[in-house]
Amino acid sequence: MKMFARTLFALPLFAVFVGCGMEAGTMEVNLENVTKAKIRALFDQSNRGPFADGPVGAPEIGLNETDCQDAWGRPIVFLKQGNVLRVTSLGADGVTATQDDIIMTFSW
Repeated sequence: MKMFARTLFALPLFAVFVGCGMEAGTMEVNLENVTKAKIRALFDQSNRGPFADGPVGAPEIGLNETDCQDAWGRPIVFLKQGNVLRVTSLGADGVTATQDDIIMTFSW
C-alpha cells in the first residue's frame, strides 16, 4: 500500500515535469552550465607548470584527454598566453566563433 501511495504521489509530479512544455533552449542552458562547471574543475586540476605559449594539449597540463570534453561531447580547447589559460568549448552548434561558444580565462 505504501508503494502504491508513493507512486500516486510521484505521477502528478512527473506529469507536470513532462507536460510543462520545456522550450528547446532550456536544455542548452543546462548543458552550458555543465560545461562551465567542468571547465572550472579542469582548471583546478591542471598543472600550471612552465610550458610554451600557444595551444596546449590536455596531457601537457596534466589532464586526461578523454575527460576534456564539453557537455556536447566535443573537445575542450586550451590556449596558454603568459600566465593566462584560455579554455574554449564550441558550444551547442560546434562551430568556431559563434554566439554560443563558451570561453573562460584563468590566470595564476
